[in-house]
Amino acid sequence: MEMPNWLLADLYNLMLIIIIFAFVSRNNSNEERDRWYKYTLIMLFIIAISKIMSKLPVVDDFSGMAANAGNFLIFSLAPFVGCLILKYVDSCIECSKKITHILIRAYLTLSIINLGALMLSNIFSFDLFYKFDGINFVR
Repeated sequence: MEMPNWLLADLYNLMLIIIIFAFVSRNNSNEERDRWYKYTLIMLFIIAISKIMSKLPVVDDFSGMAANAGNFLIFSLAPFVGCLILKYVDSCIECSKKITHILIRAYLTLSIINLGALMLSNIFSFDLFYKFDGINFVR
């Protein structure tokens, strides 16, 4: 049985994320900066696992539920990666924190609106920003 190319690419991404996480865990130069970088890597790891779940062939109820959960996690968590990256950059630069906090709050607000629209699309079958066909979310 041959592995699909998307699965090989996703497994490679997971391997790279784990290697980078191990390297960051061993190198403790700045704890706050490393903490936000680790959070970003953990979120990317969850998204990569969700991507694998969303591509599973639907053959029974469990695989359908896993594909549905994977799609939901991808669309709901992906915007929050940007928030974590902004927080990481904020910990790296030495400037006024007021501007970066405003940007982070604005991005976080948009991410929460995205999550709410996704949940409304899933629960009530609204087509706000996403169309939900039972398994997949489509923008």
